[in-house]
Amino acid sequence: MKSLKTICTATLLLAALVTPAAAQATAPVASAAPPPAEAKPAPSNSTSLAAQVNSELPEWVRFGGEYRFRFESVSGVKGVEDTQDGYALSRLRLDLLFKLGKHVRLFVQGQDSQVGGFAANPDPPIHENTFDLRQAWIEFRQSEKNGWAFKVGRQELNFGDQRLVGSLNWTNTTRTFDAAKLSYTNDLLNVDAFASSVVVIQDNVFDKHVDGANFFGLYANFFKVVPKGQVDAYAFWKTNPLVLDEKARLGDADTWTFGSRLAGKAGSRVDYGIEAVGQAGTFSTTDIRAAAFHGRLMVGLWKNAALPRPRVEYNYASGDSDPTDGRRGTFDQLFPTAHDKNGLIDQVGWKNIHKFRLGATMKPHARVVLDVDYSDFWLAEAKDGLFDAGGNLVARIITGAPDRHVAREFDVQSNITVANGVTLGIGYGHWFPGDFWKAATPGAARDFIYTSLTYRF
Repeated sequence: MKSLKTICTATLLLAALVTPAAAQATAPVASAAPPPAEAKPAPSNSTSLAAQVNSELPEWVRFGGEYRFRFESVSGVKGVEDTQDGYALSRLRLDLLFKLGKHVRLFVQGQDSQVGGFAANPDPPIHENTFDLRQAWIEFRQSEKNGWAFKVGRQELNFGDQRLVGSLNWTNTTRTFDAAKLSYTNDLLNVDAFASSVVVIQDNVFDKHVDGANFFGLYANFFKVVPKGQVDAYAFWKTNPLVLDEKARLGDADTWTFGSRLAGKAGSRVDYGIEAVGQAGTFSTTDIRAAAFHGRLMVGLWKNAALPRPRVEYNYASGDSDPTDGRRGTFDQLFPTAHDKNGLIDQVGWKNIHKFRLGATMKPHARVVLDVDYSDFWLAEAKDGLFDAGGNLVARIITGAPDRHVAREFDVQSNITVANGVTLGIGYGHWFPGDFWKAATPGAARDFIYTSLTYRF
């Protein structure tokens, strides 16, 4: 485990860099800060570090980057009473974009991710990866907005609201793919076809993908099928060269995922999202038959954004009803940006779950967004387990859970625009154990607290 010296030094440097920007940010921004789980482009703030550097560079070379510091505190780990951990996460990104004429762009991004104070030794790759190549791609475009485009190299893949495929920006090391992507865009639609392999994070060695662990896809967006809305349709094929099925037989896996998504507005005050997914294929000698569903509705009852906008949400993902029947029913959530999709604590993933959520969003100030949520979790199948946001098995009762109620969770979080390019995030989540959690683990409640500061330059 590395000391906190590097993180503290970088944080002090961040404070020195952002102080001038904060001092000059006298006018409120038009919209609130984005949530920390979403990666956003660098701001157009002329006082930013990137603007100062770019003023000395030729127009065809652009510099940018980001520094993020976050402190997290957790308790009740794995349901064990009096287990606590507090640690500091530091992430630095440096970007270079080369505009090689009207039709060619080259992008390179390096990233350094560090953690200090984490209980595990060595630090897990989701938290720590000393400076490595995160992105390096070249793109050929027919035009700036419409027409054909081809991008090849190490890159992000983000589709829909990233429930199945995303860059996982909340985590310290995030996710990229070694990929080739062909795209076509016009006023009516956008279509992406890609072949890829996810990059495996390993500290102190160059990150690379695993041969045979491939991911292919076709994703289409239709912009004018529904008024004020968008319809998406997609197909993904995920391969794994070596898996162990429910009867302990080795083999390879082919998972086919088909789905559709509808999202948009109904009138001026209602936002909605619906997504339905089906899966088939083989997992060694086992057949795959799985499904998932997401539904969300948000209503603006008042014109005043400072007042709460209530929302309701339901998520379902199938589980395996019988671990001995030769059929795999557990939904594979693929490569999602899973943070806060099923609770702020990230104790629940999109696998073997029923989730009900009630919440509200409000903007008490032009620079402040506040979210409050209450979630209730139930296992879809009693003989399958509970999986976390990373898709990892957390707990399972092999003979079948006598009660499928997992837990309830209360979350509150806020994002504050301190200055152009500078955001502050704070959040708290509490886990109220249900009967399954009490039976399958030692049964303790969980708490999660974080605070973060991000400077995008």
